Amino acid sequence: MRFAFVICISLLLVGATGWMNWTLWRERESNRVVLRDLVLKQVTVERIVTKVKPRVAIRISEVARPPWALLESEDYFQYAANLRAIGCPEKTLRDILVADVERNFEEQRKAIENDPDVPFWLNADQREAMEHERLLKGLEIEQQQWELLRKLFGYDINQEALDSFRKSGLGEAIGRVLLGFLPQETVLRLAAVVERRQWMVKAIDLVTYGILLPEDFEKRRQIRDQLERELGVLIGPAAVEELQLRLLVASSESKLPHRGRGVQVSGPEMRALCKVLVAGGDFYSTILNLDEGPSLGDWDERLSRDVEIRIAQLLGKDRFADFTRARDERFRQIYSFTSDNNLPKEAAIRAFEERLNAEDDFAKIRNDSTLTEEQRVTLLVAVRARAQAVINRNFGDELSATFAKSLGQWFPNTASVPVETEGKP
Repeated sequence: MRFAFVICISLLLVGATGWMNWTLWRERESNRVVLRDLVLKQVTVERIVTKVKPRVAIRISEVARPPWALLESEDYFQYAANLRAIGCPEKTLRDILVADVERNFEEQRKAIENDPDVPFWLNADQREAMEHERLLKGLEIEQQQWELLRKLFGYDINQEALDSFRKSGLGEAIGRVLLGFLPQETVLRLAAVVERRQWMVKAIDLVTYGILLPEDFEKRRQIRDQLERELGVLIGPAAVEELQLRLLVASSESKLPHRGRGVQVSGPEMRALCKVLVAGGDFYSTILNLDEGPSLGDWDERLSRDVEIRIAQLLGKDRFADFTRARDERFRQIYSFTSDNNLPKEAAIRAFEERLNAEDDFAKIRNDSTLTEEQRVTLLVAVRARAQAVINRNFGDELSATFAKSLGQWFPNTASVPVETEGKP
């Protein structure tokens, strides 16, 4: 009797276990069908036909499979809709799709590059025509990629812009400092906008082999104007001005006036000075490398007469003279020497002025065809002695010797000048 009771209890436990396993299996299958129906029955997204290399189609079936297979689609717009339907964060969605698009179009570019070799019997013109055709196909693919990504997200974006925030190094660090006043997402879009416009200019140069006609210059000008409008909308006029000032400082640091170069300029004055300099060039042409107008770092072109007058009004007569001297590398070298040796700024100014006078005299003496070689040597020695006397008087004997060894190369080397000798032809 007891044995029969144990048998009954065992059978009941086995039955209960089987029923629980069957219930759990049905619940898992029900969840799978709900997930599939949720993705497949979402709002229909307009399919836009693009020349994208077909992806491997994944057909939905009743066979159990990972949920991701239900999300992928050969249509990027449906793919994006599926990801949004399950609550995928927009930045994650962007990382996924941009990388996939980049990989897809890269395969197309490689297919063009790996076309069969040019037949050996073709002449040079035919070979050049084939290479030009490959170039046009590559540019067309690049254009399609930019357009597809813009339609997907509503703004310009590419893999390089995304990667710029994942790299490390001096260049990236400098970029973060220059653009640190902008939100990271704005900087990312700014980088993509600039890169696309740069690519458009480069495409024109490639197609024309660098031989630009008036209509090509007009296209480049339109790209420049388009960039100006886009940056104005993206970050606003005030941020554009701030970006210009920061880029000017970064590209012209070696020429900007400051106390270390003998110019006393306050913070607000430096900012006003940079605004004057920025106004002397074309910021957008500089970014696009159009070679039209002075670049950010080209002070010689930026400092027109009007710009110099405005700077003189800002700084005053004496500081404008300091500013003018500080632009000269020769003065900066002398001023650095005098500062390191605790000499007054006036000593550097007198040494610099004497250097200019001596160099001018050297040139006149060497170019004077009426002088004999002996007269030329005598005059050069006299100029050298005069310059050395000025250096000695302002630097002292000990520092003058040190200066002559380090920065005195501008003294004339009279030993290199041939001397006429009696009795020799």
